[in-house]
Amino acid sequence: MTILAGALAALSLLPLGALGHLRISHPSMYGFNVTAQTFSYDNRPEAPLMYLNFDQWWFHGHIGYPPHDSD
Repeated sequence: MTILAGALAALSLLPLGALGHLRISHPSMYGFNVTAQTFSYDNRPEAPLMYLNFDQWWFHGHIGYPPHDSD
């Protein structure tokens, strides 16, 4: 019975690994209105920042794409 309890406890922790890939999207965020063809790299808010230079990871490269005034 303790093996089953341990396995269930371990399985209950699996969804926690996906929490690192969550994002909050809102029209008032920088870069919300850019398209997939605007950048040569993956600039989605949930994309990993590893191996990107400063201009690519700072605001995910969206510093020049502020939200629209109506957003």
